[in-house]
Amino acid sequence: MDFEDFLTANLGRLGRYAGVLVGDRQLAHDVLAQTLIAIWPIWDRVGAMQYPLAYVRAAVTTTFLDHRRTTLRRRTFSTSSHDLLDSRIDSVIDHVEDRDELDGLLRALPDRQRTVLVLRYYLDRTDQQIAAELGCALSTVRSSANRGLASLRLAKTSARE
Repeated sequence: MDFEDFLTANLGRLGRYAGVLVGDRQLAHDVLAQTLIAIWPIWDRVGAMQYPLAYVRAAVTTTFLDHRRTTLRRRTFSTSSHDLLDSRIDSVIDHVEDRDELDGLLRALPDRQRTVLVLRYYLDRTDQQIAAELGCALSTVRSSANRGLASLRLAKTSARE
């Protein structure tokens, strides 16, 4: 499979994964673009792998974590103003607010905890697969997941009060 065929078949999946992982649409595009730029020169080797999508997805994860470790960058966030919405789609607002709330809660987590939770619940990975993808111990994955879930529960409880 050549690089263009791979992108045609998988770009949407990779974009959604990057979006959930990063929590910011524009930054997700940047992380995905940076990953694909790095993958393209070695595509002959990657394309010959049994599961090239898994390799590229792991590269997206690594690029995101590397990006977060370097420097803080200026970020913009979308408005939550509802007067921009048409009255015909009021029924959708509740769904969007829930997604935005989850996005905000995930953004507040440390990078490793967020990455572990996204890999576990969005990609349905096992703890062993997550440990292999992140290059860490199984106990690190489990403690990151437990701490992340505890932080989400605490933040959700605090938001209700």
